[in-house]
Amino acid sequence: MSNGHVPPREATSGGPVVGCFLCGTFAPLPRRWKQGRVQLDVDGVRWAPGMRRRDCATLLASPLRVEAVRDVRGWERVHIRADAFQIIEVGADQGEIRLAVPRQRVAIVVEHIRACE
Repeated sequence: MSNGHVPPREATSGGPVVGCFLCGTFAPLPRRWKQGRVQLDVDGVRWAPGMRRRDCATLLASPLRVEAVRDVRGWERVHIRADAFQIIEVGADQGEIRLAVPRQRVAIVVEHIRACE
């Protein structure tokens, strides 16, 4: 679909799903940290708020570029556990996206984003 949303049937048949926190600098992404999940599909990376299955997920703008992987720092610690998560800073043509991903899942997410570049 051209609006970036996936029908429910397709959303549940995609690749691995990783719980995370996300914030971005452009719509429709939240400007503040929001808990949700990313789905690593063959056509890119999809994000949806919340942890329960929902009707649709938004395809993140392509191309995505991994700019940095770093530890949680400063004020981010108010929202994100520094011992459990790392931040993946991602660039897109529309702006920046930050994903706080569980440490044990960072490599999977980074590899998938780089494979979709």
